Amino acid sequence: MNAIKSLSNKKSNSIDGVPQNLFKDSMTLLQPIMLKLINNYCRNGLDEGLKTARVTPLHKKEDKKDIRNYRPISNLSVISKVYEKCLLSRLSQEVPNIDGDNQHGFRQSHSTVTALLSIQAKMAEIIDQRQHGIIYSVDLSAAFDLLKPDTFINLFKDTLSEGLLFAIADFLSNRKFIVELNGVRSKRVSLDRGCVQGSILGPKLFLLYLYQLEQKLGQGCTVVSYADDTYVIVCGKSISDTESKVKKTLSKHVSYLKSIGMVVNETKTELMWIGKGKYTENIVLNCKTIPYKNTSKH
Repeated sequence: MNAIKSLSNKKSNSIDGVPQNLFKDSMTLLQPIMLKLINNYCRNGLDEGLKTARVTPLHKKEDKKDIRNYRPISNLSVISKVYEKCLLSRLSQEVPNIDGDNQHGFRQSHSTVTALLSIQAKMAEIIDQRQHGIIYSVDLSAAFDLLKPDTFINLFKDTLSEGLLFAIADFLSNRKFIVELNGVRSKRVSLDRGCVQGSILGPKLFLLYLYQLEQKLGQGCTVVSYADDTYVIVCGKSISDTESKVKKTLSKHVSYLKSIGMVVNETKTELMWIGKGKYTENIVLNCKTIPYKNTSKH
């Protein structure tokens, strides 16, 4: 089974205590059993015990008594990981272009560098054609933590097959975690939303949420994304034309994000002018004026 073969040789384990490398070494024996289990999970849902993550705090720097200096490491059940890989394979078959044409995150041979080069190329094109342009960035607050199973079903009931829709919605539902430190475990805590930390399926599901973004914004703009950081470049023949397009595009963008449960941080949304001339109007988003910047730190 390719899903088992692709597992790494890590010794980490979740609350079930099964090390990932041991599971992989036993692949020949486990393959027929796993096939039956996965088919059962697809039809009836994942066992509750496999939906619980074991979180261990990893000290990053400075004072060990300050909780802010720790990074939570989420360990998922190896059986759940195999199941995820099977769902991801099925998802890639049903939505082959899930990454989109302008997403540079979670993709092989793509990075922040390729994202920046795409932005640079579009900016150069606008300047060469003596057009006017505005690039804006939208900042999402805790984007990966806001994905809700019921929203997923409503968004993709006409996109995904009934079986896959059920399996993914079930995978996202009733998630729990425990925190373990120095051999002591906390009580189980329930999560009602969000991508599962440590999940390989989670990033692809997030991309699926943003799958229709470019179509929603319409023609006349270029979208460049790296994970949840999105830049949109709008150009026009005149300053007023460009400003008018940006107002409409930004309004559509924010409305779409809110419709799928995202929270836009207006205070970190920025604009940058491209080409000759200078903007004449301020762009207002939810009663807040969006500042123009000469550089972007996103």
